[in-house]
Amino acid sequence: MDPPLARRLLRLFIELNRLGTSVVIATHDFHLLEQVEARHLILNDGRLAVHD
Repeated sequence: MDPPLARRLLRLFIELNRLGTSVVIATHDFHLLEQVEARHLILNDGRLAVHD
């Protein structure tokens, strides 16, 4: 998906989360994740790491 659409969807997910819905996003775009102040779960070589 192109970057403008990704940012639009991210804003929608942030709003849904603010309203109380849990949101899980799977992406390879780390720059997109840096725009969100939230817990990040990173799967690397079969291991899950939590970044608060």
